[in-house]
Amino acid sequence: MLVAPSVAVPTPRIASVAQDAAQAVRVTTSLLRANRCISYLGLPAVSLPVGFTPDGLPVGLQLIGRPWAEGALLAACAAFQQATHWHQIEPVLDGPEVAGIGAEPGNG
Repeated sequence: MLVAPSVAVPTPRIASVAQDAAQAVRVTTSLLRANRCISYLGLPAVSLPVGFTPDGLPVGLQLIGRPWAEGALLAACAAFQQATHWHQIEPVLDGPEVAGIGAEPGNG
């Protein structure tokens, strides 16, 4: 089993990329750099929360399993969550809302 970051860079706040499509593409490319090759190879992987940045945004790691070894991967995830509390903590979400983000279904 391999362990890698869920994303390669800290996730930006929505407001920093919501108005600039080119910047959003650059950020998305950077974010997915750590897990794109795993997806291309078809390996099973799971992302787990492991803490927060100094800005309060969630940080995760991905566990990557061998082909057809989803059971072992899920067992490792269950053991990790039993030993930690990160999956029980919600990030504090504050700041200005971006139009259309976080709206109720059918209302935005």
